[in-house]
Amino acid sequence: MQIILLEKIKKLGKIGDVVKVKPGFARNFLLPNKKAMSATKENLQIFEKQKAKIEEENSKSILEAEKIKKKIADVELIILREASENGNLYGSVTKRDISTELKKLGFVVNQSQIDLTKIKETGIHECSVSLHPEVKTELKLNIAKTTEEAKAISRKSKDPKVEKVEKNKKASAAPESKKKIDTEKTKDQTKTKKLSQDKKPSEKSAKSKVS
Repeated sequence: MQIILLEKIKKLGKIGDVVKVKPGFARNFLLPNKKAMSATKENLQIFEKQKAKIEEENSKSILEAEKIKKKIADVELIILREASENGNLYGSVTKRDISTELKKLGFVVNQSQIDLTKIKETGIHECSVSLHPEVKTELKLNIAKTTEEAKAISRKSKDPKVEKVEKNKKASAAPESKKKIDTEKTKDQTKTKKLSQDKKPSEKSAKSKVS
């Protein structure tokens, strides 16, 4: 089925392009959402007459999307979820969750505009938001068990020193752990050696009695 694009569609084309798509895709998505119109002779004539107006409206939409993009750039969206002590999530973070939380902040973003990869643990994550076919932005997500933890995660992500301290703690913890293991190993070796030494006189005494 041939259609005329009324907006830029990824992998299809830009405004005014006449492209061929599957009938189901056109009837179920493109046409009802006014992203395209059937490429009939009559519609081609209508489009040519309205082309300037359509392009002007598209330019306005892009400007509005750019304004929202600047505002979202400063947003760190906090989403609270149950998780283990290690930060592994028990539940999932969905597009619906993100859309709902954004709405609370005054941003109207549909689930279909959000591109989200699976989030498995607490911490700072990002998802892609399509504000317009030609305007996309990255949204910062702060996934935590509590509000207090979310604040701590936020501070850690903004302060490189905090992150460095955490890394140093982990780095120093490893040698300490190894040192503890080596100490235990030395104790075991000493104990074994002592038992061996205690055993030798007994064996010698036993041999003397036999003689």
